[in-house]
Amino acid sequence: MASEGQKQELRQKASTLVDAKFGGDYAIAFRHYADRNGKVSKDGVKTLLRDAGVGNSLTRWAWAGAVVAELDVDRDGAVSWPEFVAAFEADRAATAQAGEPGVATSSVPPRRAPDPAARFGVTST
Repeated sequence: MASEGQKQELRQKASTLVDAKFGGDYAIAFRHYADRNGKVSKDGVKTLLRDAGVGNSLTRWAWAGAVVAELDVDRDGAVSWPEFVAAFEADRAATAQAGEPGVATSSVPPRRAPDPAARFGVTST
């Protein structure tokens, strides 16, 4: 299990990546790393970690496994949009309860689930 300091560093690097690469839009970032089922698998998390500069080629697999294990509430092996949002909300609530400066409201992902079909250029009619 990662220490709180390691988790904080991971959150910061991921947030920096989302700001730089996706204009701060967590829904777009989620879709980018999601698979065809609309969920982020261990492979997707590993890619996100690489893009965020977390770990190295030898440690990213372990980091990715730990991230999925922590966020995957339904234990299907991947992180869904609701699980992703819930993690941010839980983190923000814990930070607020501790009386520390929290995650800016703009960095919390919107509640609306991204349309998985949009990632592949398919539009609903």
